[in-house]
Amino acid sequence: MPIPPDNNVVINASKQTDWFMPAVEYSGSVGECLDEVLKDLSEKQAFLFAVKSRISIPEMKIDSISNLIQKAKALESTLKVRLGMLNPEREGSWFRILSSYNPGPFASALLSEPVFFFYERSKFRDVKSNINQCWLEKKRYSDVDETAGKSLWTMLLDLSYQLENICVLPVPYDNLRLDQPIENLPIALESCTLRAFLINVRTGALEAKRYIEACYSLLIEASEKFWACQQTVENIERSRIKNKTADDMRERFKERRQQSRRFSAQVKLSLDRESLDFMGFNAMPSQADLRTRYISLAKMHHPDKETGNEDLFKQLTKAYKHLLQSY
Repeated sequence: MPIPPDNNVVINASKQTDWFMPAVEYSGSVGECLDEVLKDLSEKQAFLFAVKSRISIPEMKIDSISNLIQKAKALESTLKVRLGMLNPEREGSWFRILSSYNPGPFASALLSEPVFFFYERSKFRDVKSNINQCWLEKKRYSDVDETAGKSLWTMLLDLSYQLENICVLPVPYDNLRLDQPIENLPIALESCTLRAFLINVRTGALEAKRYIEACYSLLIEASEKFWACQQTVENIERSRIKNKTADDMRERFKERRQQSRRFSAQVKLSLDRESLDFMGFNAMPSQADLRTRYISLAKMHHPDKETGNEDLFKQLTKAYKHLLQSY
């Protein structure tokens, strides 16, 4: 990583031009003077190890920030091409791996991962909430849902997470960030060239941040449209289920009414047969014949007659009234 010149940094020239100066300035024994130099050098070394742990990739010549920028650029290029191809109303295409599309000589630059890891439509609110949470808190999506597969969304959140890990230095330098101006650098670490180096690191970190935020803007805008379509489909399905439930209830009520009518008809048929038998008919007589037969039997069974029977008279009256309802 090249180091740009920085003419605005004011340093203590005596301490920066002679690393052994602390031994000369320190008042004490020879051993104590040398310890002071070693302490000074140890602090410089610890800080450099802290920075190295964030920006160095073992066995690779490229630094972690440049590597992150390359990945973010590739993701941004992919999103610019692929999101324009997707229809928010065609749900399956958002979960599909890119396989057949060939945009030309730059086809290899496009990432093939689906936009979303697979999830049930009914879970889209949880997915949306988790994505927003991970973006704000700079977390991987896998920290929230371990079942999530690889996708353009999980890749973006992973890049954001990586950048945050790069920018935050380990203890005891956790009050310093590589993406912010170094204002509280300890006196022992003051160096014109070190500050220039850190400015260069910060420039790279901010560039990576711009690419990552651009990717987020592209993805969230397209995803909001997709989620809105999923909401619409869910509303339609809920309405269909609600209507189906209402239709099912109406069918059940209709069936109950029909069953009640059939039962009533069976009861009536049974009463008809019983009444006809009681009055001595094999089939339904005319209204005049029915009346004649009723009067004849009523004279026979009337309680006031010697041959009368109150129970039989009541039964006759009931049978006669029932048969009259059939006319």
